[in-house]
Amino acid sequence: MSLFARSFLLIAGLIVTAVLASFQIYRIYELEPRSRELAQQTVSTVNLTRAALVSADPFLRRELLIELNETEGLRVFPATASEKLEALPDEALLLLVIQKVRETLGADTRFAYARDGEEGFLVSFFIDDDEFWVMLPRERFELDLGLEWVGWGLALLALALAGAWLIASNIARPLAALTRAAARIGRGEPHRPLAE
Repeated sequence: MSLFARSFLLIAGLIVTAVLASFQIYRIYELEPRSRELAQQTVSTVNLTRAALVSADPFLRRELLIELNETEGLRVFPATASEKLEALPDEALLLLVIQKVRETLGADTRFAYARDGEEGFLVSFFIDDDEFWVMLPRERFELDLGLEWVGWGLALLALALAGAWLIASNIARPLAALTRAAARIGRGEPHRPLAE
């Protein structure tokens, strides 16, 4: 393998490793602010939903629930003993959100990822002694690595490889010229000055 190829692979590997490490560092440090924001949104949603249900005219509650569903994507259910709940996945973001929501709403707050087959992010709350569920869209709590991230990643990889090629060629070119000059002198050919 030539000096250029070895240099190129080494530099490209270092750059790609640095980019991947930077992405991982970003994901780790982004977790806390994102969980804080999601927890605050969840607490606000639960508190506003509870306040709206308590203060709404009992005859208009059904219309209120329909409007919440249509405009905000929220569903409200009474908790029942026969409901089948799916536990939340064991993900770092969700665990932080649960911890922060319980700090505000209380330790008796329950969470689920599906109720009787309906998927969403469910949070329990109480009105007097009655327990209810508010279901938020699950998409709010999932990391979106769409095509934009893939595009940026490929663009970054292309830039890293182009940079590695430029660096490796700038290192290998003068050394290759020295090698050729030494070979010429070794064959007894006259010395020609090299460009600096």
